[in-house]
Parts: sequence; C-alpha cells; structure tokens
Amino acid sequence: MKRLQFYLLTVFLFSVGSSAYASSPDDTGSGAASTVGEALKNLITDVWNPILLLITMGAGIGGIFLLIRGLVKMAAAAQDRGNGSYGSAIAYILCAALLIALPESSGMGMTTLFGDAGRSSLQTAGLDYDDNGISDNLLSALTGGTAAVGGVQNCLSADQPAVCMSSNIARNVIPMAVMALFALTFLAGLIIAGTTILQWAKSTERGQGDGRSYLTRIVAAIFLMNASVLFRIATKTAMGQDSPVTDLGHMVDASSPLLAYKTTSTNSVFVAYSQLLSNAFVILVFFGAWAFVRGVFMFKGVSEGKQQGSYGMAFTYTIAGIMLANAKFSTCLILGTVGGVDAAVDFCT
Repeated sequence: MKRLQFYLLTVFLFSVGSSAYASSPDDTGSGAASTVGEALKNLITDVWNPILLLITMGAGIGGIFLLIRGLVKMAAAAQDRGNGSYGSAIAYILCAALLIALPESSGMGMTTLFGDAGRSSLQTAGLDYDDNGISDNLLSALTGGTAAVGGVQNCLSADQPAVCMSSNIARNVIPMAVMALFALTFLAGLIIAGTTILQWAKSTERGQGDGRSYLTRIVAAIFLMNASVLFRIATKTAMGQDSPVTDLGHMVDASSPLLAYKTTSTNSVFVAYSQLLSNAFVILVFFGAWAFVRGVFMFKGVSEGKQQGSYGMAFTYTIAGIMLANAKFSTCLILGTVGGVDAAVDFCT
C-alpha cells in the first residue's frame, strides 16, 4: 500500500507541475489559470482517463495470460497427467474473465452494493472502452465533469487580508482538491480490485489463502471506488444531515447552510469573523475527506494483517473525518451539549 501511495503521489506531483507549465493566463484577469485550483483541475482532466486506460489495458493483458493458463490447466486435467485440476483451471478462467472486463465487473459490483448511486457507468466500459484511444471522457460519465475553478482576489489591497486569503483557498483550491482526492481514490480502488483478482487466481494453484480475505479486499476496493458515496452515506448516518460532498465527489456551494456561518450582528469585526469562520469550514472539508479515505485504507490494511493499527483506529479516522468535513454541525452538537442551545445558535442555522 505504501508503494501504491508513492505511485499516486508521483503522478500527482508530475501532473501538477506539467499542468502549471501548460496553463495559459486567464483572459478574465482572475488569475485562475495559474493557481493551484486550475492545476488540480488539469490533473483530473488530463491524467485520470489515461491512467484508467493503462489500468484497464494492464488488467486485460493479465486476464488474457490467466485465460491461456487456465485453458492449459484444463487440457492437462482432461488428459489426467496430474499437472492440473479442473477446479484451479475454472478459477483461472473466471478470474481471467473478471480481469479482461475489469471496468464492467467493477461497475456491476458497485451497483450491487450501492444501487444507482454506484459507478454503474463503468458497465458500459470494457477493454476497448475508448475506440479512439483516450478522447472519450469516462470521468465525465462518472462524475458529471469537473467543477468550475473559483477565481482569486488580490489580497494586498483588501481591507481584510486574512479573510481574502482564506476565501481564495476555500473557493479556488478546496473544491478541486476534494474532487482530485476522490478521483485518485477511485483509481486506487480499481488497481486494488485488479491485483486482488490476480492474487486470488494464483492462490488457487498453490491451494493457499482464504477466499473470504480476498472477497474482503474486493469489497474494500469497491468502497474506495465509491468513496464519495460512502462518505455521504456515513455522514447521513452519523450526523443526520446531508454531506458537503455529493455522490459524484463535488463539493456543495460555499454559501450552503452546511458550511456558511452567518451572524446577525452588523459589526464589521463580527462580519469579518463570520466570513473567516465560513472559509475555515470549507477548508476543513478536504482534511475531513482525507481522514475518511485514510480510515477506509486502514480498514483494508488491518483486514489483510499488513498494517499496524486496529479496526478501532480505522473507525476513529472515519468518524473524525466526518466530523471535520461537517465542522459547523459538529460545533453545533458540541456547544449545544456543553453550553446549551443558546451557545450554539449561530452554528446550528
């Protein structure tokens, strides 16, 4: 898993660097084309589809080799030469079919667990999901496309520089960072699903391994591919309200009651304070989503026995992530419990 995270980080840094050099100045004068938000958007737009194609082609090639191996094993078993068994041969052929059609099999699994909210669009994708190479945008089919990058303001001439800087981060960086996080998590889940199927096939030949452990990994991979859906379900269950992240990995608008802190005071200091607090709530959404994804990865690692920690620690990460992403409502609950309703009134509206 550390190696996988290293690969994703390498792709992220390389893509951000190349996207920054490839960007041109924004005609509107907002400077969005030379910002981190625009670089993250270029990362998602330019890199996601090629990586998906690479994963799909790699899984397809691996599936073809498994299919050949399975047919050879079946022929050997039919000739009773003792070099193979029907059970192992059938397992190889089934795993080969799943690998060759990895997007479709993943799409069916996600739809089975999450219904229409799952990434059922993958069921229309196969080894040749893109007849023209990478011109088709499956990311758009899965997420509805990337969100618009928020513009930035010149904080040197602003009356409230701290509010201005936090607003630039909240509107330009955070929405793109959240979507990039869930997009890369989807690819990580797809890689885990493919490698698990391959390892499952090899374990049948050696007669080792527990099928339930491999099934657990596949379910964890499906959760990772639907991390945004799982995040919303967990938020609704734990907090009793909608998530600031939609099923498609988009953030709700910063002016949403889920994130915006509003005060009835007309004092300029309190108004600036409320704006700064609202921006802080938006920024915390990314860290909450990161902690939640980290918790899901930890669940997978603990189930495989490859990671230090416990299920309790993984559960703590996921709950902490939900509370961070819903910092406004979390504050409402905490202040309402400790100091009463009057102490939390502005956080609960």
